[in-house]
Amino acid sequence: MEVAREFLERHGRTKLHALLPLAVKRMREKWPDAKTFGALVKYLPEINEEYERRQRIADRQKQAHLQDQMDDERREQERKDRQQIVDQNRSAWLQLPDAERSRIENHVRSTAPHVARVPAMFERFCILQLVQEQAGSAIDLASANPASGMPVE
Repeated sequence: MEVAREFLERHGRTKLHALLPLAVKRMREKWPDAKTFGALVKYLPEINEEYERRQRIADRQKQAHLQDQMDDERREQERKDRQQIVDQNRSAWLQLPDAERSRIENHVRSTAPHVARVPAMFERFCILQLVQEQAGSAIDLASANPASGMPVE
């Protein structure tokens, strides 16, 4: 009984309540004739290690899921931000002189040839290139993400 009290003090009532059914199950599998708590105590450390391992795995999975969720939310916000930039600058793109539009289109074709096959994506890249040029820096369209139609950061 002292072992059980020590285990209760060390791990707490909630954890002991979680471990006891597991220990009973293990005891019945390995020692079906056992009838006392003393026999059960033999399996508590083993069950505790297994329980802790499973908790660590569950915690890592939960953290990975939360990280994936945060990454998804960040990418979605970036996509919305880029779409807003495209929407705000579409009229400026359409009003560009033909020579300037052709220059930007040729640049996009040369740095991201895969986007030229999808008209909406091609226009989006051209508008983003225009915005980048106006801001004084250039997008690296060669490292574009074809799935989103936007450059990869």
